[in-house]
Amino acid sequence: MNCIDSIYEQTKQSLIPYFGEPLEFVKSFSSVPVWLNHLFIKGSIHYGHLELFKSEKIQVIHSNFYSHPLIEAPDLGFDVIWLNNICTGYFFDFSNNVIPALENILKDVYQEVAEKTNRQLPQWATSFSRYALLKRPNTQEEVLSLFYKTLPLITAWSKYVQNQYSLLLDKTPEVRDRIYRRNQYIQGLRNNPKTISALNSLIGEEETEKFVSQVLYRNLE
Repeated sequence: MNCIDSIYEQTKQSLIPYFGEPLEFVKSFSSVPVWLNHLFIKGSIHYGHLELFKSEKIQVIHSNFYSHPLIEAPDLGFDVIWLNNICTGYFFDFSNNVIPALENILKDVYQEVAEKTNRQLPQWATSFSRYALLKRPNTQEEVLSLFYKTLPLITAWSKYVQNQYSLLLDKTPEVRDRIYRRNQYIQGLRNNPKTISALNSLIGEEETEKFVSQVLYRNLE
């Protein structure tokens, strides 16, 4: 199993104990031989999307996870991008409504691996936290090293969400506010023109609009 497949499978397996087996959404195109989308949409997860995209030149692991709207928890984003088999970006963050219990462990990893070498946030990334990891690893070993430092963050987030789910109280105004803020975050992600442009060139505007609105960055209710 190569690096990208290993990271994808280990990430998926780390989530299953907390959120159950995901639904699978598969699209096939001649230009994209591998395109897997696993969706977590039950229990303590409002919506979770884990994606593996592999074309001849581009390979991507993408994920966004949103807790049940009754839970006050940050949103989780994790992406790794390869161009021509070279890793050009490794990104991990909790959205900027991070609670202290999770911000502290993210801060520890940030200070260890990114404080002096982090890439600059793009202008559209207004929802990212101050400790967002934005790295450009130089080797496969560095990619794996980053992954094994961030995988415990995924587990910590999953545990926190599950623990909070058991303590839920129905506070409808708070729930609607969280859903609103969550959809504002998703809209912010849609504003990245590079993602839309890359998808348009591969599968056309019609399929891109369907994929973006139904899977990649769908509004939550």
